[in-house]
Amino acid sequence: MMRVFSKAGNAVCVLLVAITFASATFASADTQVGGIITSNTTWTVANSPYLISSTVQISLGVVLVVEPGVEIYGSSNRIQVWGEFRAIGNQDLPIILNQVQIMPGSLYGNDPQNGLIRIEFARIYSGSLYTGYGSAVYGSIILRDSHLEDMPMTYLWYPIGDCYIERNVFVNSGSISVGLSGNKKVYIRNNVFYQPTTYAIDNWASYDTSETIAEFNSFLSTDRVAIMLPGGGYDSADILAINNYWGTTDPTVIESMIYDKNDDYSSANYVQYVPFLTEPHPETPISDFNQAPSSDCGFEQVVFDEVTLDGSASNDTDGSIVSYYWTLQHNTNPANNANATGVSPTVTGLSNGFYDVCLTVTDDLGATDIDCSLVAAAGSCFFTGSTMYVEFIVAATVRGSKGRSYGEVLVTVSDDYGKPVAGAAVTGTFTGDFNETSSGVTDSNGVAVINTTTEFKKPLYTFCVHNVVKDPLVYVSDDNIKNCETN
Repeated sequence: MMRVFSKAGNAVCVLLVAITFASATFASADTQVGGIITSNTTWTVANSPYLISSTVQISLGVVLVVEPGVEIYGSSNRIQVWGEFRAIGNQDLPIILNQVQIMPGSLYGNDPQNGLIRIEFARIYSGSLYTGYGSAVYGSIILRDSHLEDMPMTYLWYPIGDCYIERNVFVNSGSISVGLSGNKKVYIRNNVFYQPTTYAIDNWASYDTSETIAEFNSFLSTDRVAIMLPGGGYDSADILAINNYWGTTDPTVIESMIYDKNDDYSSANYVQYVPFLTEPHPETPISDFNQAPSSDCGFEQVVFDEVTLDGSASNDTDGSIVSYYWTLQHNTNPANNANATGVSPTVTGLSNGFYDVCLTVTDDLGATDIDCSLVAAAGSCFFTGSTMYVEFIVAATVRGSKGRSYGEVLVTVSDDYGKPVAGAAVTGTFTGDFNETSSGVTDSNGVAVINTTTEFKKPLYTFCVHNVVKDPLVYVSDDNIKNCETN
């Protein structure tokens, strides 16, 4: 929401909502696929969607390429990979995989089992990806920039190459279960794990110099285990889990999200998780189930050379705000720009002019919102005035004796910068029921209290200022907003 100001200075709140409806366009007929693919093949957008009617097998040395924007519906049928399954979409045209079971192919005997599953920028629903079935299979996987939902365990059984699982969002899905040997590495980095059905990552074997590296991930469900080294398993199991965000900064909660030798002495190791991140890593996706926070920078203000900002009305309905960042941009001179952090910071040293003040709030999952307003600054309030004038006169009465009342006026004196003048001697005349000249001296608020010496029952009077004296200021009666006042 951006506040816009009219020429009269009134704030007008304008809420602009843009709603875009995207409709999917399907080919006039589905393309049904199944059987053995024996030569390099491309599944195109023109022939999408693809319906898998029977198991698809990608032969050794063969690449099946899936173009960006292609949709594949599996009805729980399989794609078995001896060669390479290469499904690389993009941010605007993700690949859709719905109820497709994708797994390395398996042969007994001399089969090298070096199938590669490579998926990027995809949305994967149900089905399975590299799940264990029958005899486990080697192969390898690259999975990046994708959203996976309602998926079972991904079972990496001694892959023959390094595996990369990066910048994905896993929702309501099983663990990434890893067993390694040799010098192979599995890199699980910058992923979001939300409500895993078992745990997010487990390692049950890590022989030789192999490693399972879990880093820069966001584990957002603090009520369940994120990292698992199962008890009673292989004595070499291990996971390096430093530099992750755990949805909390409380070490006790983090430790409850880790199952290792602290929980079962038959587990192979203790998981190293320190240092940990206090907020999501900037390269980790902002989960699409997260509702963005709402920024509220408060109302417009007129100030001298400092302003106290107020972002306390900002809120996050499904989490918490972890950052308040303010920018103050001077309308004519960028050298006067300023910034601040915190819910209600005080910014000093403002120069004369208008500032566009914007508050950016960031929630605990990295989503942001911005709200802007206007501050009008007069600059330093320590200018020395040269003239003074009467700004207000209030005429009243105060109780005297025997039902009578005195006349009493309050006279406010300001200088030519609008600041109150203290110590000014104000002289004026009461006429009407009273007929006398009296005086008073202004206090720190610039207000002089002047009373009559006589009293009357229900007096009516008019008071007029004759003179104001305070060196070195010059009294300019022509500047008076009020000269006289009647009770």
